Amino acid sequence: CLLLGLRRSSCFVSTAMLAFGTIVWVYARSPWPPALETFVFTALFLAALRLIRCPTTNTATAVGVWAALLVNVKWSFIVVLPPMALWLTWRLREDDAGQSQLARRALPAVLLGCALIFLESRWRFGLWLHWWNALCAAPMKQGVLMGLWALFLSPGKSFLIYSPPLILSVLGVSHMWRRGKSDVLALLFVSVVPVLLYLAMLSHWTGDWCWGPRYCVFLTPVAMVPAAFVFDHWLTLRPRLALVPLALVLSVGLCVQTLGSALYWDHYIRVAKQARTAWLGVPDRSGALHPSTTGECDPCFEDIHPMTWLAPFNPIDGHWWLLKHVWKGHDAVVAEKDAAWHRYTWVKFPIDESYAGARIDWWFLSFLPNKLGKGVASLMGLVGLCALGAWLWRRSPEVQSKSDG
Repeated sequence: CLLLGLRRSSCFVSTAMLAFGTIVWVYARSPWPPALETFVFTALFLAALRLIRCPTTNTATAVGVWAALLVNVKWSFIVVLPPMALWLTWRLREDDAGQSQLARRALPAVLLGCALIFLESRWRFGLWLHWWNALCAAPMKQGVLMGLWALFLSPGKSFLIYSPPLILSVLGVSHMWRRGKSDVLALLFVSVVPVLLYLAMLSHWTGDWCWGPRYCVFLTPVAMVPAAFVFDHWLTLRPRLALVPLALVLSVGLCVQTLGSALYWDHYIRVAKQARTAWLGVPDRSGALHPSTTGECDPCFEDIHPMTWLAPFNPIDGHWWLLKHVWKGHDAVVAEKDAAWHRYTWVKFPIDESYAGARIDWWFLSFLPNKLGKGVASLMGLVGLCALGAWLWRRSPEVQSKSDG
């Protein structure tokens, strides 16, 4: 945001929105791949921005290195590289030095990254092209329009529901256009659209049992860029009045992420699965696209559709219900009385087995009350890491240059 010329206050607000109001928070605290995917994809986007502004040896090398890391983080991200490379080449078409730097520095790093994929594939699976087979073998029977609708508007997996501030990115496109940021919009388009189209065609686009649209988490910081221009416009036009909508957007996002972080998502999913089976029966998995020896099919429609499409099992609502009762120490019988499915049925379902494992997933609480010292030390360690991150941001070159300016 600083690189794009936004005011420091706007950059601070945008970063706070990203950190605490989007799905990034939930996955940043979990040992799942989306945290690393988000970091690498955002770094590649930043490197590409720097390259088009200053085509030097260092910026071209950075693009190549981050592109190589991206395809090694997740094979399917290779769909990003061809359109991004074509756009960068076209953007630098009048800059012979820039094109030369891009070719001489970026290409070798990308080729090295691709070579590592082939070597890993050969070492792990005995096939040079196992990654390509895995990429193409993924069932892609979903219609693109239906897939995009599901990614953005499904009740239980919507990208926008789990990251409310992203709704403002729709408004931010016009602000970016008026401020002459067409290059950034084009880079956004070539970076995001190919992956979205690929995900929209996947039959298992849901990302299996998890919190929200797991496959879309890595897009969140880049997708927040247009929203940052909205924040900047509001803060420039009416600084004090802008605090009201900004606080409202942050509060909504904060509520969603607090619920997502309060419980590990499997706690509610297990409860919902047990209630689903008792209420709607065992699904017919004989035609599942990903059959499993355990009887369940994690990413398949047969098993995951209640949490994706049915209101009684919406995970955000379910986390609020479960958190209330776990916090108060209620047993399964008491908790089940006001579960969301009772808005549609009076039948009581046994959830004792799955409910018993639910606990609040704020790490320092695991030490309380018997190990107060360790609990406090854990909390202070986490707070210290946040303070360190703020200090590093404060001392970053972009912030220093803005302060001096």
